[in-house]
Amino acid sequence: MRETGRAAYAIRTRLNVRDSDATLVLTCGHPTGGTALTIDFAKRSGCPCRVLDLDIDPDPNAVRTWLDSHRVHVLNVAGPRASTSPGIYGTAAEFLRQVLIDR
Repeated sequence: MRETGRAAYAIRTRLNVRDSDATLVLTCGHPTGGTALTIDFAKRSGCPCRVLDLDIDPDPNAVRTWLDSHRVHVLNVAGPRASTSPGIYGTAAEFLRQVLIDR
């Protein structure tokens, strides 16, 4: 992890996408703002990007398969902040636990 030296989140977002093997975006509803920007950066850079709506009961096994197929060692996890998507932190944390720990 390295500081960007600037407060602009777009710079940090671009570097996070660039410095990872893939980006997993966890949302509750349609991605907007910085979340949509992350998806755009990933698409433009050609980096693997998977977008999951946590309201639609995503499959942890499918994400594990995706991670394995792209040989992901450094994963960028992105999504909306809790101030704009109440409850997302707990939902995302539980889903990531299922993907990364409960194998």
